Amino acid sequence: MKSSRRPRIFLSYSKRDVEFVRRLEIDLRACQCEPWIDELEIPHGKPWLDEIFASGIPSCEILLCYITSNSIESSMVKQEIDVRLLERLQNNRVSLLMYADSDENRSKLRLDLQRLQIPVLNDTNYGTMLPKVVAAIWQSYAESFAAAAAQSEKVKRLEAEIRIKELEAASSKEIFTEKEVTDFSLILQLLSRELELKVSIVKKDNEVVGGLPVVGERTMPKPDNSQYHNVIVHVGSLFLAAIANQKYQPSKQAIYDAIELGVIQALELSTTEFEINFEFLLDFEIELLKYGLLERQPVPSEPSENRFATMLRTRFRVVFTPKFDRFTFWLDYGSRERAPAMPVVRLVQ
Repeated sequence: MKSSRRPRIFLSYSKRDVEFVRRLEIDLRACQCEPWIDELEIPHGKPWLDEIFASGIPSCEILLCYITSNSIESSMVKQEIDVRLLERLQNNRVSLLMYADSDENRSKLRLDLQRLQIPVLNDTNYGTMLPKVVAAIWQSYAESFAAAAAQSEKVKRLEAEIRIKELEAASSKEIFTEKEVTDFSLILQLLSRELELKVSIVKKDNEVVGGLPVVGERTMPKPDNSQYHNVIVHVGSLFLAAIANQKYQPSKQAIYDAIELGVIQALELSTTEFEINFEFLLDFEIELLKYGLLERQPVPSEPSENRFATMLRTRFRVVFTPKFDRFTFWLDYGSRERAPAMPVVRLVQ
């Protein structure tokens, strides 16, 4: 096995998907990986098939197969993931990572391959999946490298593991600019605060009341039929639970639903027997506008002969900015270290 300090990945793909694979290759190199692509690595005049199986795959720690409608019909890809080859890869500690561009194409593979874990990777989910692909590569590389190092001296194995961690840290920094890391760290610090909230627990009547409460109508009930509790809301966890997965703009209903669920869980109550009422004063729209995660966009109004009246009717809407997507990607990429899991709601001790 090659004693490289960076994981080498043999990319198996159809030539028709070269544009997507090129994009993946560039990003993997930015993450301190060394992709092996046949048209770059095979010297001129060398037999193409012999070079792939004699030099390409054996010199790599990982075989990454990208499955699309093009590659499924490719005889080359079929040979690259032949059953006998898979056995040889396992014996040589070469890991196999497979990704498909859709669930439909994944289901067209041989039954033995369908039993493997094959996540979907395409243009739509690329930003979310890239950190997971890099993590899978580094995990596979670390496992194979640690297994080889275990056969030699323990000191060398320890040095290798330390070096791998250093490279992982360096690769994560290269995905984001220094300015982004500084900005995102400050935003996370501002979000990592707690707010005290007073909630009332109301026992529902036996009769079912139709309709759902509207956010603006969540008012505190009369004291004679309610029980009050003071709880702590973790703003950062609320952001992750109710806002981070939104597509266009923050949903106030989602924010209230997340708090309500947190209260129910903290008090171990049943939603069928009790209602939660509270007033949450934090305006996430204003806060995220300050951070640059939201922006105001004018909503065109109907033209009018009275220009002043038209100006008065000009309205705005708030939508997420590209910075919001980068920030949530940054959180997801290093969630364990940057945003440790905290409950949205906890009881006041």
